[in-house]
Amino acid sequence: MRNPTVYLEMRVLGAIDMAEGKTIRDRIKAVSQMTFTDEERPRRFTWLRASWWFSPRTALSAN
Repeated sequence: MRNPTVYLEMRVLGAIDMAEGKTIRDRIKAVSQMTFTDEERPRRFTWLRASWWFSPRTALSAN
């Protein structure tokens, strides 16, 4: 499987931002149940992979 495009990563991060949940972890786990389409292929990402994408951006925006 190819690496996801930046566009798809941004869609996942946007979904995390808008997801229901009290904590970031709850929201990431909710998004991990969703399917995203990239180049006409449905893809799902584990909560761990989505959290890797989210974590560095959160750390950078805190500064």
